[in-house]
Amino acid sequence: MKPPRSIIILDVFLKDALNRLHAAAQSRDVASVIFTGKQIDARAYIDAATPLVAAAQTLNIAALVTGSPATVQYTSADGLHVNVHGHDESELKAFAGNLKPKFIVGGGDIRNRDDAFAAAEHGLDYILFGNVNAPTGPGNAIAPLAELAKWWVEIAEIPCACLVPTPQDEAAILATKAEFLAYIA
Repeated sequence: MKPPRSIIILDVFLKDALNRLHAAAQSRDVASVIFTGKQIDARAYIDAATPLVAAAQTLNIAALVTGSPATVQYTSADGLHVNVHGHDESELKAFAGNLKPKFIVGGGDIRNRDDAFAAAEHGLDYILFGNVNAPTGPGNAIAPLAELAKWWVEIAEIPCACLVPTPQDEAAILATKAEFLAYIA
């Protein structure tokens, strides 16, 4: 079995975001980057994300944004990452329906089996156990994340990613055999 690839979680508002992107690309086999950031002002997020999306794509890394399908269009991203927990299921279905198959649509903040099944039912391309917007917050305790990822890998075909909240948690997440490990850059 080949080692899991990496997903990088990167806040677009960090002053050194571009440097962090390049450092991650040099140190890991990065499949994609999820660009996060407080979207109090959607325009500011789009303005900050757009050059980072282009930089990721130049590095042959799939660039995913958060927000709405319009954000994907405005930034020329490869897809959209949505938080599933607490999200209206009709909205998840609409996101997938509006963007697929041209764009990637993935779901994170998967906190329980119901969230995982909702993501799968609505045709998301991958599921990510953990909340990329609050890496040390609720929903990111290592034992439940690892347990959910291990369960998903055993029963499902939809690719699974799992957040690695701290470097000390990497071995526990590797043991799940998740296809992707997600790291905060």
